Amino acid sequence: MGILKMNRKLGIAVLLLAALLSSGCVVLALGAGAAGGYAIGKDEIEGFSERSLDQTWRAAYELFNRDGAVASADKERAKIEAIINESKVNFSAEQVSPRSVRFVIQARRNMNLFPDIKLAQSLHQKMM
Repeated sequence: MGILKMNRKLGIAVLLLAALLSSGCVVLALGAGAAGGYAIGKDEIEGFSERSLDQTWRAAYELFNRDGAVASADKERAKIEAIINESKVNFSAEQVSPRSVRFVIQARRNMNLFPDIKLAQSLHQKMM
């Protein structure tokens, strides 16, 4: 009886994975715990920080200025647009709990036509 339950769970897991892959909704785990990030699109990485919203925004602003050029920054809305390695980078952040900030880094290259997930991943890792 135990083997049948295990095979059923495995079958369900395989079906769910196949459904996700066929729908184009693939989640890529980049890390674990508070330092983890997930690809939420072909050009976006989502991360979580235990820093305040202000500290998270400031860290992104300083990183983007160091690695490229900030084109616009709105601290009140926690948004930044920058050009880094000839790619357009968008950053947004929001306070999701008293001790957690969710942030998203999106990077696109070649006149905003193609995703630059490697740049988004690199920036996410530097943010942590």
